[in-house]
Amino acid sequence: MRPNAGMGDVARIALIVLTAAGLAGGILLVRKLAREPLRPPAPSRPAEPPPRRTAAVKKSPYTFKSNADCRDCHLEIWEEWKADQHSQAWFNTPFLPQDPKRTECNNCHAPEPVLEVGFEKLPIIRTARYEEGVGCIECHQNVDHVEGPLPTAEAACNPVHNKTFTDSRICNSCHAPHGTYDEWLASEWSKKGTTCQTCHMPEVERASSTGGPVRKARSHKMRTQRDITMLKESVTLDVKVDGGKIRITLANDGTGHNVPGEIFNREMFVRTWIYDKEGNQALDEPHRESIKTVKREQRATETSTQIKPGETRAYTYDLPIEHGKVRVEVRYKFLFLEMDDWAKLVHEKEIEF
Repeated sequence: MRPNAGMGDVARIALIVLTAAGLAGGILLVRKLAREPLRPPAPSRPAEPPPRRTAAVKKSPYTFKSNADCRDCHLEIWEEWKADQHSQAWFNTPFLPQDPKRTECNNCHAPEPVLEVGFEKLPIIRTARYEEGVGCIECHQNVDHVEGPLPTAEAACNPVHNKTFTDSRICNSCHAPHGTYDEWLASEWSKKGTTCQTCHMPEVERASSTGGPVRKARSHKMRTQRDITMLKESVTLDVKVDGGKIRITLANDGTGHNVPGEIFNREMFVRTWIYDKEGNQALDEPHRESIKTVKREQRATETSTQIKPGETRAYTYDLPIEHGKVRVEVRYKFLFLEMDDWAKLVHEKEIEF
């Protein structure tokens, strides 16, 4: 054996270790950048405490240890939930599942039942079943019974009527920390009675319990920004060319909260190209306007560019040529690391001038 053979093996092992460490560090950095610390939701109006078990509240004949325990009696609802992001909440992070020790996000990604902790209070992370995300138990269980929106019980678990299930406050505990609930509360949408459920839980006709009567109900497969139709309905794009200028407006006329909503790593942006009559670009780079929030700890020095409910954002550019074509795109990113061209196309318009 050559004298330096062992040193070569050591060098290769060291290179492998350093590469693995660098990859792990990069993933941890992305996870850190994609999160922001939570703050407890401040009550926006006096909370109506959920009912506790009394002589008038019948104890459920079942002990629920998993959301799968609800499947047979509520099959259609369970299948809606399984197709919804709430069932994947624990894995809804960049690259890796949540870390049970990171409570600033996990309180809402794997919470104890919100009825037990209380409305308008920051949820408490549970100690098991992380992979089930947010489901039946987390929303409907209250100690030794279950509650729901129907005025009469028609399921074997004897659900108790709680009208808060038709009120936005049922969503407040998990969605208030990023400001969404307060944004809705300050908007015209809340004043005219449009709740979170109105937009995000579309009406369907089906039985609420397996074998029960078919009637209008709310789907447990939420409409969100992952639904391109909902994205298109959220904002209106208008483009005009006049007097040697391009005038672009983007109106938040279809959303009861800021656009984009929730956490800072979402981004909507507007790109504008200008082409001459031969189809050549008249600009080195297109105009690009970013619409997003910023991390909470940066908000004292950096201004959010989110569009508020009812607000219209305007952009004006000079035309560098007399005749040609303008093309405007509105796109949406789920994660700030995405390439612009990968982002979902929400609206596009072309105008010749």
